[in-house]
Amino acid sequence: MSARPQASLQGDLARFAPEIVLQILALVRADGVLVLQSAGARGEVFLRGGKIVAAQLGSGRGQRRRAATTSGAGRGRSRSAVAPPEPPALPEPVRDTVAQVLAWRQGGFSFRHGATAEVEGAPLEVEGLLLECMTQMDRVRGGVAGEQGR
Repeated sequence: MSARPQASLQGDLARFAPEIVLQILALVRADGVLVLQSAGARGEVFLRGGKIVAAQLGSGRGQRRRAATTSGAGRGRSRSAVAPPEPPALPEPVRDTVAQVLAWRQGGFSFRHGATAEVEGAPLEVEGLLLECMTQMDRVRGGVAGEQGR
């Protein structure tokens, strides 16, 4: 029986925002899962080689509400001569999951080195994903602020 990976990095989201933690993990090309908890919610972002391969949201009690992979395909390689179709540049479920946890500013996080997702998709660059999520968040905030100013 294998032991559950120990947390190799942990902290407070009020001091280290999720985007900062993800950038650090990308920089060191980390393999594992970033677990974020805020107000009874739990988010998990799986990384391989510092790239996001899956993400999921659930309750703080460990129940998984929604799991997302970057391509919907497993890690296994097909032995077929036909190449699988390319995954979308930025899959909606992963982007939506990451965007939700990026908004969390209260709670905690921990990174468990070596943990893997049950299903992984094609790796996504953290910087590109963060840029798109933050741009979308700014659009939403701008739309709300723009309507309040009318």
